[in-house]
Amino acid sequence: MVTLTYLKHAQEIRESNDIRVKRLFPASDQTSYDPFALVDEFFIPQDSGFPRMEYRGFEGYTYITEGALLHSDTTGIARVIESGGLQHYVAGRGLVHSETSVAGHPLCHGFRIWVNLPRDMKKIDPSYDSWQPDQLPYVQNQGSSAYHIVGNGAPTSSTIPLIIQDIHMDINAHHFMSVPSEMEGLMYCYWGEVEACDYRIGPGEYFFLPDAVEIAAYARRESRILLLAGVPLAEQIRLSGTSVE
Repeated sequence: MVTLTYLKHAQEIRESNDIRVKRLFPASDQTSYDPFALVDEFFIPQDSGFPRMEYRGFEGYTYITEGALLHSDTTGIARVIESGGLQHYVAGRGLVHSETSVAGHPLCHGFRIWVNLPRDMKKIDPSYDSWQPDQLPYVQNQGSSAYHIVGNGAPTSSTIPLIIQDIHMDINAHHFMSVPSEMEGLMYCYWGEVEACDYRIGPGEYFFLPDAVEIAAYARRESRILLLAGVPLAEQIRLSGTSVE
């Protein structure tokens, strides 16, 4: 793994006028992070959402932490993802879909994660699946819980080996995690304040994981962090609108 020794901040932007996004990348100083092409923390108000558009060349994960999200696409699927649930789609040669908030929820909060597809899979047929909270495993320790979104026994699929975890920590709790040495990864804080790998991160801050694959985190406050890791494809990532070429 590559050792990067600086703290980074997600860039605050607006999408579709009223959707607030904290974007890790692409940004001016970090266009991507192999195999990840885009990582957003989003805040969708009621009666809003990401409009119907065509997506190509990547597989996407949308994980909901608050509220609910309605997905609809050209394969004929329309499905609501509840808080704690996940959707996974392979855009491949092209998938037109939209993601909108659900009535009765003043806010939909979550993450969308785009993962580059290997060059020889860019033109595969699109596909879609989703899982509700009770279908995703979690491990509870003293003062912390790790929700396994992708990898580590989760039923979700991926074209390359990935780890996506949502980790909840009580104040003064410790949490230990490991990442295979062949993966590149990052830790992002979206609530509270956490110390790990000689960093202290608060909401909207993240760092790339160092070479050490055993990570110890300590919560200075009640906290939530997102752990992302994947095996690099070593292929150029070119993001053009909603396509990864």
